Amino acid sequence: MAKQSVYEVITGRIIEQLEKALAGEGGCIPWRKPWNAKTEWPRNLVSGKPYQGINVFLLSSQRYESQYWLTFKQAFARGGSVRKGERSTPVIFWNFTEKEDEAGKIRKTGFLRYYSVFNASQIDGLENVPAPEFVEPDENEALEAAAAIVANMPNRPEIKHGFAQACYVPSCDEVRMPSQGKFHDLSGYFATLFHELSHSTLHETRCDRQVKPLEMEERSKEELCAEIGASFLCAAAGINNAALEENTTAYIMSWLKALKNDPKMVISAAAQAQKAAAYVLGTGADHAEEPIAHDIAA
Repeated sequence: MAKQSVYEVITGRIIEQLEKALAGEGGCIPWRKPWNAKTEWPRNLVSGKPYQGINVFLLSSQRYESQYWLTFKQAFARGGSVRKGERSTPVIFWNFTEKEDEAGKIRKTGFLRYYSVFNASQIDGLENVPAPEFVEPDENEALEAAAAIVANMPNRPEIKHGFAQACYVPSCDEVRMPSQGKFHDLSGYFATLFHELSHSTLHETRCDRQVKPLEMEERSKEELCAEIGASFLCAAAGINNAALEENTTAYIMSWLKALKNDPKMVISAAAQAQKAAAYVLGTGADHAEEPIAHDIAA
């Protein structure tokens, strides 16, 4: 049996979650799981730094109370012991090498790798682990934060209301939305708007994603990028994007098909989504494809 690539390992975990959700066996749609960026963003316990890109969803969808994760060696070094039978979760990182080409220029090449981590809740004997922080959601504050994100987006496209469907139109660089009254609640309105604003970052004056609209794989990847981008933005605001899709079965089946056809899609889309969300938030285009390589050192 051929060894799985990093893309196949990571995508396989996402597919496993989707298949469990489809079968009603406790899985979830990783990018639709509600979580709060202020208190629940997964972090490495040793470095304290947050995970990036697809790692956020791989870890946050595991349903543990603690937001902190460690490698086996990190746990051992802190006097901890991973309980027998506990299953690790893979996270990705990039290794980079530099090589001089024939013209004398230094070329940087990235190699995708993965390693395994355990949640602090899977480890006995750890000391000084911050307790899970539970914050009662305040809907009004979350909606105000969502409105502020939209209002403060740099180079924001024009947003027009009164349309039957939500969409982003690249040719005129505008987001078209139904009126707020067409949504069940304002959380649903902002989650949808965040999806379209994530799409809008493909524009050449923003993140400049090259999308070929007539190619199905490109369209699927861009749609997943917007889905995940909206999830990052919902988390930043503190609103819930978990119940947007009415026909959940068809929705999950469509993504299962797309991910099985292209194992690289979800990793690439998540990296682009983090850059899209960073642009909307005005924090810059984070290099989500270069996450926390230092974590493997301990």
